[in-house]
Amino acid sequence: MHQNNKVKSIMIYACDANNYSQQIKKINTILAHCDKPIVGGIFPQIIYNKKSYENGFILIGLPNIITTFIAHDLSNNQINYETILDTLIPEEVEFKTMFISIDGLSARIGNFVESLYAVFGDSINYIGGGAGSLSFEQKPCVLNNQGLFQDAAIIALFDQIMPTQVGHGWQAFDENHQITSVDKNIVKEIDYKNALETYESIISSQISSSINTDNFFTIAQSFPLGIKRMEGGYIVRDPIAINDQGHLICVGELSQGDYIDILTADKKTLIASAADTGKKLKQQVTKADGILLIDCISRALFLNEDFEQELIAIQDNFSNTPMFGALVLGEISNSGSGYLEFYNKTSVIAAL
Repeated sequence: MHQNNKVKSIMIYACDANNYSQQIKKINTILAHCDKPIVGGIFPQIIYNKKSYENGFILIGLPNIITTFIAHDLSNNQINYETILDTLIPEEVEFKTMFISIDGLSARIGNFVESLYAVFGDSINYIGGGAGSLSFEQKPCVLNNQGLFQDAAIIALFDQIMPTQVGHGWQAFDENHQITSVDKNIVKEIDYKNALETYESIISSQISSSINTDNFFTIAQSFPLGIKRMEGGYIVRDPIAINDQGHLICVGELSQGDYIDILTADKKTLIASAADTGKKLKQQVTKADGILLIDCISRALFLNEDFEQELIAIQDNFSNTPMFGALVLGEISNSGSGYLEFYNKTSVIAAL
């Protein structure tokens, strides 16, 4: 691929289980010596065609030259990301699609994504996902030719349009609650009461034991939070852990005053939603050389052995077109129109 003249840029998806922590210096040297632009990250799992993998990596050769930029300190409360982005990407750079590989455990992802939209608007397509580990230990996980980084985002600019579609399939289990105290991605209170106590009381009829730090992640996979959108539908938020104060730690930020529903789904509904999302993309495109799937790792954990059925349901829309991508900690897209969002438990599908 390095010597293939048809390949102008390279996208890399690698698995966290490859355990690169002791090889970062060597990896950075390899990335620096590649004369083609690189974008990618290290994720919980990767996708190739109708299967997901916990080990290995995928290299995707792109026929377009991409331009990459890096934004640091995505948990820093003092940084104005709009100002950073204004100076980071020159106005004369023309592009139609922005790919974002972002540290999925950074505390201000939502703010960064909002800043992207404020600076670049809805005239382009966005697609991306959160890199990182299911251990929830923050470590270097996003990459370009400059190396591996943590608490950062790699922005890659493409000169071609990548049509995208987004879907999740989650539905209301218990409605009409409000986030009354929150610090970025840490929900402290729901309905003016301790977040964990409120959350547990809502789902208590559906669980067989009290929630604790050991079982919370498993239980919460079935009951995410859904931020209500003014135009209808939800932005799903994944609670992944609790702290000693009974606060819910989520992938992605919530805002003070957000109205939420507690969501749930069954496997059949999620798979049908993924199939429908793929069908909508198929209706948008006449030809695709590849299908890029950014799917949430928590969907795979929820579906378990049935997750392969979701991949089959998506790829069956595209006959023999190769499909590749990653299972990520949060998904980024605007579906080619409308407001840019950072999602959880959602499938984002793009045509290359």
